[in-house]
Amino acid sequence: MRSPLPPRDGITAQRLRAPGGRRTHPRASETPPATVGEWLRADFPEASDAELEALTTRGELSDETGRRVTLTSLLIPGGIYFFHREFPPEERVPVEISVVHEDAELLVIDKPHFLASTPNGRFVRECAVTRLRVERGEPDLVAIHRLDRVTAGLLVLSRRPETRGAYQRLFQERRIRKTYRALAWLDGPSGAGYAGPEAAAREQIAGGPLARRAAGSPAVTGAAGPALDSAGPVQPVAEVSAGWAACRVSRLHKPNGGRQVVEVPGAPNARTEARLLRVWESAPAEGLGGTAAAVAERGGAAAGGTAAAVAGGTAAATGSGEQAAGGPAAAGSGRPARGRVGEFELHPHTGRTHQLRVHMNAWGMPLVGDPVYPVDLEPDPYDFSSPLQLLASRLEFRDPLSGEERVFESGLGLRPPME
Repeated sequence: MRSPLPPRDGITAQRLRAPGGRRTHPRASETPPATVGEWLRADFPEASDAELEALTTRGELSDETGRRVTLTSLLIPGGIYFFHREFPPEERVPVEISVVHEDAELLVIDKPHFLASTPNGRFVRECAVTRLRVERGEPDLVAIHRLDRVTAGLLVLSRRPETRGAYQRLFQERRIRKTYRALAWLDGPSGAGYAGPEAAAREQIAGGPLARRAAGSPAVTGAAGPALDSAGPVQPVAEVSAGWAACRVSRLHKPNGGRQVVEVPGAPNARTEARLLRVWESAPAEGLGGTAAAVAERGGAAAGGTAAAVAGGTAAATGSGEQAAGGPAAAGSGRPARGRVGEFELHPHTGRTHQLRVHMNAWGMPLVGDPVYPVDLEPDPYDFSSPLQLLASRLEFRDPLSGEERVFESGLGLRPPME
């Protein structure tokens, strides 16, 4: 049901469902109180009378028809009520949105790294949808899919509620061909070319519960024919070079209370095709997601030892977030300070949370700049020093209204490692 209240400051009105009524909903069996005030006091016993009164005044509490209500108004059993919630100011994320295409129905943008697609947790005002609604004066803009906050690239927004459903069904029914580009570390956790404390952290978790063989997990087919093992999130591919291609099919699950998504036994719900386009044989190993010190600290905590122990020596970091290297090797690491990086073309056939990041990590090739895989670094959301090298680069679909083939390409690029 669409809110009768227009967005305020680009933010959609919130909704509450009253108990009782004849329509099917989780609280339909409850006995509804007589008034709006009695309902709100029962549901929010910690709220003061002044706070509940503010909900009806500043919050503009309204019923489904848009009629304003007060605490003494008769409650509509099972009714949906709308109100504007107060959101504090947010520090601006220092990135800008580029418009790729616009017509009467759609607005296609290049979402930069670090900007959320839609209101989510800490970022309500500082997201693509809220910003665009305010800056363009278009309160009806709605994203018809989403990208992770740390992923950059093409994001499609609907401009008109009347035609929005037709475009949303394209994504729901998987009639969109999506292409991503990514940079990933190629050498496994024991590889000679994989440098820095991230590698040691990966060695620590490689034998842990996330990497144990999932009984009955589906096989992953490689380009050359033989099946690659899909046992767990850290299963390095023996060797990759330009032209390598594979498809991974697995079941992804996000446990409660954590950021990481894991592969588990069961019916597959995620499918990714990957192809290696290019290899940098000697790329700086600046870390997978944040400063080397941060990686070492998180790895050390995971291993139950000091950061230096995980790093294999002293891990130093510069203010820019790059690992300090004293010549060809990181200080005290015992490993080369440079590792191979590959550029990949990725095609997700499903749209599970973190799907591409999980599947690349499962192949033993975590994405450059990833703050969550293979080790969750618990990154500061206002640390913009190490963008995830994952880009939604191309979208293709048949327009549900005109029948026209639509192709959109991102104007953004990845940040390749220095030669």
